[in-house]
Amino acid sequence: MLKISGTKELLNKYSNLQLTKKKQKADEKVKWIVCNIDGSEIVEDCCMTKKQLKAYIDEEKKDKEMDDACHETFIAALQKTGEPRYGMMDYREKVFFVSHIPENAKRALKMTYATVRENFKDTLTGIGPAIQSTDAGDLAKEEFDGKIKDV
Repeated sequence: MLKISGTKELLNKYSNLQLTKKKQKADEKVKWIVCNIDGSEIVEDCCMTKKQLKAYIDEEKKDKEMDDACHETFIAALQKTGEPRYGMMDYREKVFFVSHIPENAKRALKMTYATVRENFKDTLTGIGPAIQSTDAGDLAKEEFDGKIKDV
């Protein structure tokens, strides 16, 4: 078993994402986090707060709901590097865990991410639906919406 785990900073950031709005200022709430494996640690790659998400919607002049914009920005960040990534997203009042391991990623990376996935997910309290993706179709909004109905 690989001894790879989330950093304290990452787990604290996840706690912020998972907490209800009553316990924190609404604009400071983390909406999503994308993370990657760096050596023996899982570290934050990027994240977005509710305030940043509102700014994105305003800046892009998009007539989108917060959840739609959240999904759009999360998926873009998850796929940006073309390498495997884990992500956690607060979408429609559910906390999703996403394991994105593209088919064309290096074999060693794919094996590492697949091996560590369940142990990492188990360290995160309050995770709802989980999605394992290998391509963009697995990350479609309909996939997330379908998981909500199943829960």
